[in-house]
Amino acid sequence: MSNAQEKAARDRRWMISGARMDGREEGRREGIELGRLISLVQYQQSILGLPESTLAELCNLSAKDLNELAEHLLATIRSRT
Repeated sequence: MSNAQEKAARDRRWMISGARMDGREEGRREGIELGRLISLVQYQQSILGLPESTLAELCNLSAKDLNELAEHLLATIRSRT
C-alpha cells in the first residue's frame, strides 16, 4: 500500500470515528433532554394530584409531545393559583 493510500485510509477512519463521537454526543444531549421533560411532567402531575404517568408511558412520547404535555400541565397549575 502506498503512502497516499495509507493516508487516505487513515483519514477515512478518523472521519468515521469523529462522526461516531458526534452522534454519541448528540444522543446523550437528546437523552438528557427527554429525561428532563419526563421528570418535569411527573412532577407537574404530582403537584396537580394526578396519577403520575409511568416511565414506560412517557418514553413512548416524542419530545414534541412531552413538551406539549408539560405546557398543558403548567397552564393547569397556573389556572389553579
